[in-house]
Amino acid sequence: MNKKLYSNTMSLNKDNLKLEHNIKSLDTIIHPLVYLYILSIPFQSLTLRSTIFYISPSEIIFFFLSPLAIIKIIISGKKLWINKLDLAIMGWLLANIIAGWHAGFDASVITEIIKKVHLVLLYFLLKLTIDYQVISKINLMLVHSALVASLLGIAGRILSYVSIDTSLVRNISHPYFNQIVQAQGFTPSPNMLASILMLGILIIFPLIKERTRRTPKDITIFCVLVLGFLLTISKSIFCLFIGLISVWYLQLRKPTNRQKRLIFTIAFAGITFLYFFGTHFMLIDKEKNLNQLKIEYSAGPPIAETKSFYLVPSQYFKLKKISLKASKQSFPWGLGPGKFNQFAHDYNINSKYPLHVSFPDPHSTYLGTLSELGLFGFLVLGGLIITVINCCMKIMRHKGSYHSIGFVGIIACFVAISVEAISTDIMDFRHYWVILALASVLVRNSE
Repeated sequence: MNKKLYSNTMSLNKDNLKLEHNIKSLDTIIHPLVYLYILSIPFQSLTLRSTIFYISPSEIIFFFLSPLAIIKIIISGKKLWINKLDLAIMGWLLANIIAGWHAGFDASVITEIIKKVHLVLLYFLLKLTIDYQVISKINLMLVHSALVASLLGIAGRILSYVSIDTSLVRNISHPYFNQIVQAQGFTPSPNMLASILMLGILIIFPLIKERTRRTPKDITIFCVLVLGFLLTISKSIFCLFIGLISVWYLQLRKPTNRQKRLIFTIAFAGITFLYFFGTHFMLIDKEKNLNQLKIEYSAGPPIAETKSFYLVPSQYFKLKKISLKASKQSFPWGLGPGKFNQFAHDYNINSKYPLHVSFPDPHSTYLGTLSELGLFGFLVLGGLIITVINCCMKIMRHKGSYHSIGFVGIIACFVAISVEAISTDIMDFRHYWVILALASVLVRNSE
């Protein structure tokens, strides 16, 4: 009897060792693919054309990553634990499907839902295949990804300075600075580049603040990221400031100190107001030609004036009005995923003040969700935000995760994202889905 038990135990141990070996073998492929996916994020505009949409390098890498990740999840035999963040994300995908069903599953709706499925799968595959020990490496890859993006933007700006035109920069007219050159690298826009760089800056900034941990290499990377960010000349600089003061506040030894909490609250509110005002209104010198400005920037006649300036609503202001109009007309189901562009075009086609592009995005995560996904999608987004806040609070209470992994910068990034979402459609930013997966893994570790 004892021999049989011993034999069964030995057999079980061999099976466990074999399973562990198989999982480790898969990890040697999966983890590098995850790192490569993160490093490919700055190359979103380098695409191959398929039948209905463009395929970027990150999608190609995801094509190889996803089956291997699924195989690992299956053979590991681990229970698929579901937390509140997972439910909120599945609810967000469900909201897209419901709104798409109500709008009719035409090509544009199906394309948008495929994009959402990709992001949700990315979140779950990362969450279920990476562990606590890998997070610091992923943080490092996010910084290196931002570094690559920054160097591309800087290179484009240098080339433009010597009159060599490339797609690494964007030349536009500006209401305050006339003609400007914005770095964008191989991303779709300067704001996307700024968003990627903001994440890298906020991850590395806590190390720069601590004299005992920072190195010359960290300082150099930080400076390159900041330079690249400044060259984007992006409105997201307000969001970066919010992220930086959030890092300061989160690293206080006594963050409950009433005076310092008051300073943080006033700074947060003040910068958020400047961000909202600066993106939705323009102060225009009366010597400038308003008819020329309305071609690209203004969205209506002056709403106030002083002796020297007009206060003019911007395109962001008009897009908010269109979003509210769309929400009202399509309530409670919404227009459908990706349907705002056509609605805005039709709504504004005979306007004296044309939109900056013929088929614009909502340029607001909050109102864009309400107009496209309806009431249910808006409630799901609110639930997702509350869940992310709760996740961050859990991580902060778990001192090991909070300090050793350097998650301070990512929590600060979530704070900055909440403001960025006022005038930016952030739900398709894949680097933010990566940090959502990291948050989910850290919550599991802290429970």
